[in-house]
Amino acid sequence: RARLVLSQCEGFKTRVWATGFDSAFHGILEYLLEPRNEKDPDLVNVITPLTVGRLDEIELERLLGPLNLQANFIPCYATVEQLRRTVAAAVTTATCLTYGEYFARSLTERYGVPHTRELMPVGLENTDRWLRKIAEITGREKETEALIARERTRVQPQIDELRRVLKGKRVFVSAGQARAMTFSALASELDFELVGTT
Repeated sequence: RARLVLSQCEGFKTRVWATGFDSAFHGILEYLLEPRNEKDPDLVNVITPLTVGRLDEIELERLLGPLNLQANFIPCYATVEQLRRTVAAAVTTATCLTYGEYFARSLTERYGVPHTRELMPVGLENTDRWLRKIAEITGREKETEALIARERTRVQPQIDELRRVLKGKRVFVSAGQARAMTFSALASELDFELVGTT
């Protein structure tokens, strides 16, 4: 039997484009989710918009794997069961705060699933912060520090080469708030000359 989920958004009438995201998540919260007795200490809800592709998800799985954490990517292309499992997760994180904040906060308030508020895991510093916050909530700090050290060693030669090629090149970042902050930080890490952000 199919279950219909109401998602109401008046489009341009709201004047806030993110209202559509929140409306869709509200429908999931109201019509699909129910409390579960069991909790999964290894499950991480990862809220990803369509602009985060499958290759990005594979990379996030690769980073979470050594920590014995399993990513539950929602809501795009998720099954109903994946959505329902969100209430049993150890933590919820979003790759875009604007997109995922309402749902993550609601899972915390309604079902006690803690959530992170870190920027996107893009670049060295932001990825490290993202991993450390998940580790803090799931009790995997030691394993995470070892993972970060290994990853830094692995990518440092590539970063050094990128910095050599990009040093002094000028860049202007224009994006939504969370992405603008993330990509401005990445530009600085790669030795771009950041001329502006909006």
